[in-house]
Amino acid sequence: MDNNMKYVLSMQDIQSIVDNANQQHVDCTENELYQAFLYYYDNDAFILFDDK
Repeated sequence: MDNNMKYVLSMQDIQSIVDNANQQHVDCTENELYQAFLYYYDNDAFILFDDK
């Protein structure tokens, strides 16, 4: 840990979040990925995006 920061998600978690988002939307926006990260962090579950 540097700068008094700590890990909250593993790299595997992060990759899984990105993979799940990309399976739902091939061209995820940065905002959608950010929403997916926040949702996972708050709910310990993957976000379900509405169809575009």
